Amino acid sequence: MIMILTSINDQHQAQNIAQTLVQEKLAACVQISAKGLSIYPWQGEICQDEEYYLCIKTNKQQQQAVFDYLETNHPYDTPEI
Repeated sequence: MIMILTSINDQHQAQNIAQTLVQEKLAACVQISAKGLSIYPWQGEICQDEEYYLCIKTNKQQQQAVFDYLETNHPYDTPEI
């Protein structure tokens, strides 16, 4: 088993991603944490956002499928994976 981490600033979108990953059997479980604060550089500025953190529990065989799903369906231009 492996864990894949990502973050997202919208609780509804976080729940949709988690629900789909489990329904499609790409993950055995996805835990969504309470909001935290992320501080990061973006396009030459220091930004900060409140985000939910997703801990995606899957197996090594599904890893690339989860990466592909997140890259296609995550609302960020460059999602943390």
